[in-house]
Amino acid sequence: MREEFLLASEAKGAKSSFRSRASEPTKDFDPLFSKPTRSFFIFFDYIRTALIIIVLLLLLYYLVIQVFVVKGISMDPNFADSEFILVNRISYYFVSPARGDSIVFIFPGTRSDKYIKRIIGLPGERIQITNNQIKINGQKLVEDYIPKDFKTYGDIDYRIKDNEFFVLGDNRELSNDSRIWGPLTRGQIIGRAQMILTPLAKKQWLEKQGYNI
Repeated sequence: MREEFLLASEAKGAKSSFRSRASEPTKDFDPLFSKPTRSFFIFFDYIRTALIIIVLLLLLYYLVIQVFVVKGISMDPNFADSEFILVNRISYYFVSPARGDSIVFIFPGTRSDKYIKRIIGLPGERIQITNNQIKINGQKLVEDYIPKDFKTYGDIDYRIKDNEFFVLGDNRELSNDSRIWGPLTRGQIIGRAQMILTPLAKKQWLEKQGYNI
């Protein structure tokens, strides 16, 4: 009987002790970093994400696509002064520039200015310009993208070397091109005009040109 009483008393005391501990206010947990420190790391994470996005956009701009503003009328009527065009920079890493491609390149005369012209002659070809005609390896070149009343002046007979491209403006009478300063090298080509962005009424994707040769 006495033992039962003692056991009951101990159980009651243990229960009271548990209630007492449970009712005690808990202390705040101290985190590893203080609030200002956590704020700094959150801010740093935002900055790092922003820098990654900026780097990716720069790589996209310099290696993949680039916006170019046409200056002058040497490519009329297909490209007008002050038009914005999208230049595809990445495609020439996988395929060679082709005849008919409208390309943006570094002008050999200044090595800083950027021009837009159309590729007419390819490496290894013989190009002749005389009597308002262009001949590639002795065959007359037909160009459907320029008005028939446009004149292609010049007296050219040139064998294009490896890694060279002969370019002309579509507005042949008012174009400073390979007839004057010679062919381009592959390294001077920035990319291919892929799309006209503005004016919106003229917005279009530029397809490859077809030729009779």
